[in-house]
Formats: sequence, C-alpha cells, structure tokens
Amino acid sequence: MTAIEGYRLSAQQRRVWHPHTAATAVTWCVVRLPDECRPAALRDALSRSVARHEILRTVFRRVQGVDVPLQIVLDGHGTLAFEVRDLRGLPVEEREERFAALREESRARTFDLEHGPTVYATMVLREEGDRLLLAVPALCADEASLGNLVRELAEPGPPCGEEPLQYADFAQWQEDLLTDAEFQVEREFWLGRPRGGGELPFAKPHDGASRPEYFGVGLPAELVTGLRELAARLDVDLPVLFLTAWHLLLRGITGRADLAIGVCHANRGAEELRGALGPYAKYPPSTASPKTHTTFADFARQVQAELRETAEVEAYFDPAASPSAIAGFSWHAFESEPPGMVLEAADAATERFPVRLAGRETGAELHVELRYDAGACESAALPVLSGQLRTLLTAAAAAPEAPARTLPLESGGEPRAAARPPAGVPVHRRFEEQARRVPGRVAVRDAERELTYARLDEQAGRLARLLREGGGGTEVRVGLCVDRSCDLVVGLLGILKSGAAYVPLDPETPSARRRLALDEAGARLVVTLSRHAADFAEPGRTTVCLDALPSGPGPEDGPAVPGGNADDRLAYVVFTSGSTGTPKGVGVSHANLASYTTSIVAALALPDGASYGFLSGVAADLGNTTLFAALCTGGTLHLLPSDYGTDPAQLRPVDCLKVVPTHLRALLSTVDAASVLPTTCLVLGGEAPDGDLVDTVHRLAPGCRVVNHYGPTETTVGVLTHEITAHRRPVPLGSPLPHSDVHLLDAELRPVPTWAEGELHVGGAGLARGYVGRPALTAERFVPDPFSDVPGARMYRTGDRAHRDTDGEFVFRGRADDQVKIRGHRVEPAEVTVVLRRHAAVRDAAVLPRQHDDGTRLVAYVVAEPGTTATALREHCARRLPDPMVPGAFVTLGELPRSANGKLDRAALAELDPARVGPETPYTEPENETEKVLADLWAQVLNLDRVGRDDDFFALGGDSILGIRVVARAAQAGLLLTPKLLFS
Repeated sequence: MTAIEGYRLSAQQRRVWHPHTAATAVTWCVVRLPDECRPAALRDALSRSVARHEILRTVFRRVQGVDVPLQIVLDGHGTLAFEVRDLRGLPVEEREERFAALREESRARTFDLEHGPTVYATMVLREEGDRLLLAVPALCADEASLGNLVRELAEPGPPCGEEPLQYADFAQWQEDLLTDAEFQVEREFWLGRPRGGGELPFAKPHDGASRPEYFGVGLPAELVTGLRELAARLDVDLPVLFLTAWHLLLRGITGRADLAIGVCHANRGAEELRGALGPYAKYPPSTASPKTHTTFADFARQVQAELRETAEVEAYFDPAASPSAIAGFSWHAFESEPPGMVLEAADAATERFPVRLAGRETGAELHVELRYDAGACESAALPVLSGQLRTLLTAAAAAPEAPARTLPLESGGEPRAAARPPAGVPVHRRFEEQARRVPGRVAVRDAERELTYARLDEQAGRLARLLREGGGGTEVRVGLCVDRSCDLVVGLLGILKSGAAYVPLDPETPSARRRLALDEAGARLVVTLSRHAADFAEPGRTTVCLDALPSGPGPEDGPAVPGGNADDRLAYVVFTSGSTGTPKGVGVSHANLASYTTSIVAALALPDGASYGFLSGVAADLGNTTLFAALCTGGTLHLLPSDYGTDPAQLRPVDCLKVVPTHLRALLSTVDAASVLPTTCLVLGGEAPDGDLVDTVHRLAPGCRVVNHYGPTETTVGVLTHEITAHRRPVPLGSPLPHSDVHLLDAELRPVPTWAEGELHVGGAGLARGYVGRPALTAERFVPDPFSDVPGARMYRTGDRAHRDTDGEFVFRGRADDQVKIRGHRVEPAEVTVVLRRHAAVRDAAVLPRQHDDGTRLVAYVVAEPGTTATALREHCARRLPDPMVPGAFVTLGELPRSANGKLDRAALAELDPARVGPETPYTEPENETEKVLADLWAQVLNLDRVGRDDDFFALGGDSILGIRVVARAAQAGLLLTPKLLFS
C-alpha cells in the first residue's frame, strides 16, 4: 500500500469529522462586491489567497485502520473552483429566484474531501450589485476566517508582510498543549466544568443529516441603543448582554439549572493568528447560573467574569473530548468592512448545535439571528424563540436591577378566565328530552337485551320514585353497584332523577373496598342486583335491587324534583386512589357534569342517533364521555362486554369508542383488529398515548378520527382534547374545552412561557366541589384562582407537568409526585404500600412503578417474616384494592435499601429484576399439546422462561390487559379461550 504523507486533524477538525456528514459541513458567506470589481481580478485575488494559505489547498484522505483521515496539502491552484453567473437582463422576479437558488446551492454544497476543489467561488452579476458566494469545508475554515479572507481579497495586489502561520503547524502546537503533562492542571479546569447537556423542548427526532437554517431576530433601533448604553453603564461587552439573556431564556424554557451554552472563542489572541485562515474557533461551555435574587445586571457581570476567566485557559480546551452543549452562542465584531466589500451573510458549521444565537457587529450596524438545524428543531419554534429573546432583552434594558429570573419571556400578560354560557339543564333532564323526542329509538344495549328511550325512562323513573320514598333526595349519596348492563344505566339515571347523587362501585372490586367507599361518601342507600345484595347487608344500610323492582307508577308520578338549569347540587361521588391509604371521593355537581357534556358533545361532533361504545365501568369517570354523550343526544349506548375484541360474536360496529391506550393496544392484538375500532371517532383517555399506537389506528381505520382526551377526575372527566391528524411525538394533550380554563404555572402560580415546564392548573365550570369529607385536602389541592373575575373561583392543582408547544397545545412531561396511571386508573403507590404494611407479617414495604411494553405495573418490595409468600401478599392486596392497584410482582428482601440520610434508595430497588423471582408453585410439565401451547403463550406474554401447568396467571404477574393478549394469541393458535375462562 502506498504511504500517505500528511498531518493529523486538529481537535477542532475531529469535532467536525464524521464519515457521513463532514462533506456537507460548510463554511460559507455572501459578499457584496464593489462596482469596479471584475471577474478576472477577483479570480486572481482568490488564487493568491489559495496559494498563500495551505488550508485552502487541503484535502482529507483516509488511512486504512485509522478512524479519522489525514489532511494533505496539495500544490498548485486546482483546489479553487471559480465561476461567473450573469443574471443581468433577466426579469426582476426571475433574477431574484435564480440568485436565491445559487445562494442555496452554495450554502448546501457537498464537497469531495479527498480530491477537492476546496474553495467554491461564484461571482454573480446583477443590476442590484454583484455578489460573491464563497463556500469551503468546515474542516478548513471557521466564520472568522471568512472575514480575514474578504479583507485579503480587497487588498490591491499580493498581501504584504510575513507569510501567515499555516494551520497544520498550529494543529501540531495545539496537540502538544492538549497532551503534554506539563499542562495537566490547565486541562483539568475544563474537565471539572459542569457538562450541562440535555434536550431543547422543541427538538425533534434527528436523522443525522444537518439542514442549517436562519431566523433573524429583529431588534428595534431604540432597543439596540438602550442595550449599548446599558453595557457601558455595567462595564460589560455588548455581546455579554445577549449571552446573559440567552442563558436566562434557555433556562426559562428548559427548567435546567445546570445548563451549558457553547460560546464561540475565535482562538486568535496571538498576533500571528489574527489574520490566519482555518478552523481555529472553539466553543467552550459557559455555565453561569443566577441565584434566586440575582439581578440581570449582576448576572451580566457574572457572565463577563466567567468569559474572562475561561479566555485565559481556552487554549487548553479540547473540543474533541467535550460533550455538546445544549445550544450555542457566537459573536463576530468587525471594526469596518474592507473598502467596497461588505460581508452580508456568513456561517460556519464548525460546531453543530440545534440552535445558536449569532451576532455580527460591523461598525455601528448590528445583525442578530438564530441559526438552527432544521433537521433537529421544529422550524415553527424559531419565531416564538425570537420573540421571547426580544421580550427578555426589552425587559432587561428597562429594568436591569430586577431579579433576572423574574424577567418576562412573553408579553401577553396574565391569562384571564374565558367567559362561558350557563351549564344548561342537568344531564338526566336532557335524557328525558330525548325520550320525548325519539321514544322508540334504542337508548342502551348490552349483550343480552336493549331498552328504548321510552322504556329506559320508565324504568329509571320507577327507581327514582322508590328512592325518594326511601329517603333519597338532594345531596343524598346512593351507592350504585351493578355489572356492565342495561341495569347499570337504569340505576344511574334513576338516582339522578330522584335528586340524589350516585356513588359508583365496581362489583369486581373487593367488598371491603366498596364498603370503605360507601362509608367515606356517607351512603346509606345502595342500588344493586340481587346477586350482590349480600355484600351490603349490614345495619343502617338499605339495598334496592333492580332485578326485583315492584311494578308501579312511572316517572311522572311522585314528588317533583327541582327543575331548571344544572346547579351546584351533587351529581355523583367517584373515588380515586389516596396516598394516605384511604381512597378519596371527588364530589361532582350537576353543573360540572352538564358543562362537560355540552363541551364534549360539541367536540365529538357526531350526527344524531350515533352509536357509542361503553367499554369501562362507572366506578371511574372515563366512560362518562360516551355514556352521557349518547344519552343526551339521542344516540345508542352499547355496553361492550369484557371479552370485546376477542370474541367475534361480540363485535358490533359503533361510531364512537373511548378506550385506554393500554387496553386498545391489547385489543389490536386480536384476530380482527380493524373490527375493534369505531367507524367515526376513537377517543383515547386515561393515560398518554404513544405515536406508534396512533399510527396503527390510522392504518387500520383511515377514516376514523383519533382524539386524545385529558383531564383529572377533579375537573369532571376531561378538559383538553387534541385531534391527532399528523405524526406527532409526543402526542399533545390538546387545547381546553370551552367550559374549562387551563393554566400552566410555576411554583409561585405565575404563567410559564412557551416550552417551559410547569404544573397544569384547571379552573372553570368543570371544577369539582372537592373531596367529600376532606376539607383540608380540598383546600390544599383546590386553590384560589387568580385569573378569574368570579368571586371565590378556584382552580385544581393537577400535579401533572407539561409545556405548551408552538401551536399553543399542552404536552405532557410527567408527574410532580409518584402518582401513576395503570390501565387508565390513577394509582398512588403510597396507598398500596400502606395496605401492604398492614399485613401482620410485613415489617416494611415499598411499591414502585415499572414500565413495560404493555404499560405501567407495580412491583412490591417487601421485608417480611420468614415463610411469607408472594401468594399470601397478593391475596392480602386483592382483598382490599382494585385490580389495577394489586402489584404484579413481589420481591422479598432482608431490608429495604436506604441512603445515608435514611431515605428509600429507589435507584437500588429499580436495579432489582422482579422477572427473576420465580413462581412459588413447583414446576409441573404441561401434559398435552393444548397445555403446551397455552404454557408457551403465557410465557411469551408474561416474559417468562417457562410456565407450569399448576401456575396461576395472576400470581405470575398477569392482569386483564395481558389476558386479552393471551386470548388473542390462543385464537391465532386455533384454541377457543375467553377472558372469563382465563380469569376463572
């Protein structure tokens, strides 16, 4: 193999080098030429510069076995490509289009790094004035090099003075600084700096290709004047004010205190380097951070001091060994332009940031722009970012002694609560209107029967009369424990018609849990079915069985219930998980429910008589979306069975379905996935959907709208909606429904700017009354609403963290506490921990959520007496908690890991693999082919090595969602299995 003589790359060049992208990393500029400039003279001047500077005659060639190339200096002028484009005489519009195309071609140049040319120069002749487009590889020049080159080109004749320092010599000198043990102390200065990486909130998945774009930051002349005066008063450089504002802006929108900005250092302090060409610039990190009460003026002085400190040791900063900062900052000041030549635009891809704030001073002129990678950032973010910077600089110029962290990024003022129409009539009255309008239409249908609007109204009216006679009425709480059937709707409407409030209970929930909810709600009446009546047979509690109702007067008989518009009378109490170990009941009024129903019906925009699927119970409010939308518009409510999606006989096409994403993902694993989906509108709620799931829905049902619907129980079902029409990652929570006010606030209840993370606070007509019997907790979570003009208005602190994107929609970022969503149910792991600690054999316990492909599951870590089995612990939890709150795995430990200060070491627990905890039953081989197939299916779904014939599906970590997957895979294997059979 022929030997290659060359030089090693510098640290700056190694930073740029990548085998797939280095050829497209461009340093380029646009130069306005003097009128007397001629093509031949310009070409000669360029040729002299190419001959003078070796870096302009440098190519890069790979050596076998070496990751990075060598730089080879060529002889002659073959590395210069010069052309002239004459656009004179063309129509103005065509001339501008052609020039813009040439400019873009220069900026997006792809170089042959191994052979050249290294310098591409295009002289463009135009009536408006001639221009020179220059492009060189970023491996060969930084932005300051362009200014030096332009000055050289403007000199008449060959440059005078000594020969310039060649870049290869500088690279060797710098390498000695970065490797010599003599300078270890200086290098450690940089190694000890905070790293401060992270991701910008407007970042997008990057395919690796860089697409540089620019967005100008328009600054009024009076603002620039004010900033120059402020810099003089503070005795700081003008660019320091911009870097200070850039720090504050990025901290404001990311919430990061350890943020680092790569600041361009020209690295030309030595006299012999000032006119040199090459990629000398470095971007060492600026990590200045203001304290809580630091003023803008003091923070600017702090940034100035940091820059002076780092300038003394910048030579020892190794760009190739440093992580990328979150964003960049560069500033180039030219005292004056060369005679007749003006640098109109310039950029260098020597360091790739998602976004960089770039300033260029030319005499008294100032040009500031945001340079960004359109392949890594959402382009729509740049106008907002530019406006935020302008607002911040304006505020700083006006009040430099104000605390830096309080300076506004946006000038919209405090959001005010929106005016809204009255709630209208209660939902049960709306149902009655539909019963009069379409009495013969089917109102509700389950797997065995159906009821028309007239029949449903009649049965609900009969129940209402009985309840009123038995003590029901305004503010009375009535338990409702009925399976998913037509009787469930009869019971719910009957309770509302009686004037009472319903307390929904899941028949599958442990009886102890149901009784606890009834006691918390103060419910002495229970509407149920005969088969559940025994669960409520206790002194002081009365049951009304729907399957044993006496015949009698219909809805028109009996005492009248107050009519008119919906008001603050209680409509229902629904329970959610509580961190203290006791569930908390949320009291929702008729006005809350009526306002929500009006908003969601308008958002769904379904036609009269549409069909709605009801796939959940009423113990959680998830299903209220389709339940009340159907009954208040004359639609048909289909109560879908638990084996919906796995039993083809149960599949019924519906227009609208609401489902938890985890549940939907399991349903889509069934044999006939497309038949599971609604024809018109799919509503996702209960947890955040992922984009891949939505893409699958769009592929299976391209005509079906997909709506993401967010809202805590305390705000009545939901407050935000987003129709997912494009490929969005992550899927936004959406925008507020008309009846709700949603604010994104910081810890001091101040609005946060676009992209900044804050806590969602919800006010408006959907805000629940509070927690039943818990005034202190209600006061803690339902706080005064400073944005409402309504006396006594409150808003709910959701605990959900989010940011607002450039479209003004909210995007979920996580929780402020430990609460999680499991199969659409809110779960406080602390409540499960309390229940476990009540077991007589448990000395200590901790419960943590774990993420799986099928959603979130709980893992319990337990310190217990010897001989305590996971089965016993699971049964203990199952007797007291709803199914989603029962841990999927139990890990027994000698003690819980704790930190030095005694706090639970969650990181240490997270490293333990619950999947390695085997079943407690001895392994028994499956006996026949069917058992072998089922065992394999269980093992696949549960991610286990093997499953024995005596193992329990739920003891191994199974749940209802995983059960659907087992049933679906069994069907694919030719085995008829139902969820009911599996769960029994």
